[in-house]
Amino acid sequence: MSTGKDVTEFGKPIDAENRQQLERRTLITYLLLLATQLPLVGIYIRTIWSERPHYAALPLAFAAFGLFLFRRWPRQGEAKFFASLKSDIFLVGGAVLGIAASILLSPWFGFAAFLLLLASLLARTNDRLVFGTLLATLIPLVVLLQPPLAIDFDTVQGDISFQTWLEYGSTQLASDILDLALYPHNSSEYRLEFATHSFSSVALGTGFYSVFTVLVFTGIYIAAVRIPFFRGLLLMAAAVFWFMVFEAAELTICVIAMLSFENDLYSPGIGNSLLQSVALFATAVMTLLSERLIKFLFGPVDYQAIDENISYQNKICRFWNSAIAGVESSRIDINVKQEVAWAKKRNSPPEASTLFYMRGIVVLLGILFVWQIIGLAAAIRHPQNAELNLDSPASEVTSESPFEFPEGLEIKEYSASSVENASAWETNSFDWILQDDANRIFHVRLSFPFSGWHDFDYELQSRDWDREAPLQTLEFSDDGKLIPYIMAEYENTLVIHRILFNTQMDSFGDGFERPLLWTNPSYFANRTKERLGYRSRPRIFSGLSVNLTVYVDTIGPSNPESFQAAETLFKLTAKQLQASLQSGSFPQSFTEAN
Repeated sequence: MSTGKDVTEFGKPIDAENRQQLERRTLITYLLLLATQLPLVGIYIRTIWSERPHYAALPLAFAAFGLFLFRRWPRQGEAKFFASLKSDIFLVGGAVLGIAASILLSPWFGFAAFLLLLASLLARTNDRLVFGTLLATLIPLVVLLQPPLAIDFDTVQGDISFQTWLEYGSTQLASDILDLALYPHNSSEYRLEFATHSFSSVALGTGFYSVFTVLVFTGIYIAAVRIPFFRGLLLMAAAVFWFMVFEAAELTICVIAMLSFENDLYSPGIGNSLLQSVALFATAVMTLLSERLIKFLFGPVDYQAIDENISYQNKICRFWNSAIAGVESSRIDINVKQEVAWAKKRNSPPEASTLFYMRGIVVLLGILFVWQIIGLAAAIRHPQNAELNLDSPASEVTSESPFEFPEGLEIKEYSASSVENASAWETNSFDWILQDDANRIFHVRLSFPFSGWHDFDYELQSRDWDREAPLQTLEFSDDGKLIPYIMAEYENTLVIHRILFNTQMDSFGDGFERPLLWTNPSYFANRTKERLGYRSRPRIFSGLSVNLTVYVDTIGPSNPESFQAAETLFKLTAKQLQASLQSGSFPQSFTEAN
């Protein structure tokens, strides 16, 4: 095990003044590197705090990181920095992402670069209590980086995709339990539908009780007890599993309480808050118990129990301890000489060549920092940068449609629904049902605000609609300004065919394009070119979007007349929506003063 001594007790003594100067230069260089990403980091943190309710534990993550850093930072007289290959790799990665973040003005890239640069600093810094680094203290902040799944340059939807998968799993588990309890119902992805009520796991997995809150707590625990990397990943996976289990239990309890005892634990209130608190506590307890099991299964091997004459056993044990258990051989080897040699390396300050290329990176990122500031200033001065309240309650919208529909279309029905806590899946929606002279029924739905791109295709397919052909991404021009939209055809089990047109716009009237994976080279090139222009720059300050859908249902295959009528209705409505957003009259134009 470790000798318990400080690293300064090993190796050739270094002049205290020279060491202090090297450490000061190293720290200042890193602070300058981190400062080049602060504007984008600030935008990123503000965005996920204001537009992602499931990141409610964000302040806790920063507080825990600050506390660990303060307690473990080397004090006066202790060796602070040393040469580290791992730190150099983090530094190069952070520099690459920092360049991309500044050129593309991407808050996500900026925060990712910030974390890598910070990881480089912490991986180069001696832990004052053990022969280790401060790298583990970064884990609570890493949880705040949205997973880069289905990423585009305007918004990152990885956290939404991840939560969609979790909500589906918890809903299906709750559905199976309710089937065993003989509660007849229909299950569609993240919703349970009964004869008189409807329940959604989405309403239970936001706010403070979300999977990201659980992961923040787990990250804090990993940093506090210094759990190694591999076992830490397993513990994170266990936390996600137990969150899914107890969210399913919470949804099941809500259903049974409402249907059997007429006790509403589902709607926001004291009962719902208490139930979510109990679920959060139970998730934490089971995660801690899982950590004991993981430690038992994947803990280090004691070298004293190994025959030193059997070389292959020693090699296997060294591999297990370093790769699986995550314990450096020098910390567990009975050979104290190896530990002393390792400690001598930790007492060696960064080389002058390392500081030289670090300063070169500072200069490069500093130049791009100016580009970054110019781009942000231009985005702020956007001519349509008025702050619009996209969270208008449905009660303010009247049946008198703000749209001027084509002649021959009559409003037959209007409905509005509002969600108290809008999420990435459910939000305020307003529906108009129209009928033309040929007795065709058209539906116009306006819904807002969504956080970034809303995957309506996933939502439809979860409601018994199968897409007949791939989505078609199209666009049309309105006074020289392009409006991207999507056209799709669906069919359900009743053999009803649906022709659907959909577009999403931000608060400036600019259309969202459907995000695709990075594996599409042509799309990646087009998005990069777009990001370098003015069109999407203001969107970095707000990822809220307004969703417009127009569709017509027909019995049997659709006909060209229905398609043409729906397309004309959609384009006319989309132009009016864009005009109201550009003029700053949305949602005022959709409301009526009392």
